[in-house]
Amino acid sequence: MKENESTLGELIGKQELARRIGAKSTKLVDSLVQRRLIPVLRFGHRTVRYDWSKVQQALSRLEVAAVE
Repeated sequence: MKENESTLGELIGKQELARRIGAKSTKLVDSLVQRRLIPVLRFGHRTVRYDWSKVQQALSRLEVAAVE
């Protein structure tokens, strides 16, 4: 990768993130951000985006193996 190339992945909004993780509302996304479990990019007071690949990595760390 070149020095000046961006390392950002696909940036998505809160509603799209909620849809992708199967949440019924955006409140789950707000909770995950507030508890600092997923990364968020803030570009201003109202402009918030999520890097989908980094969110996937963060959520994979929360995965709990099933006990048989």
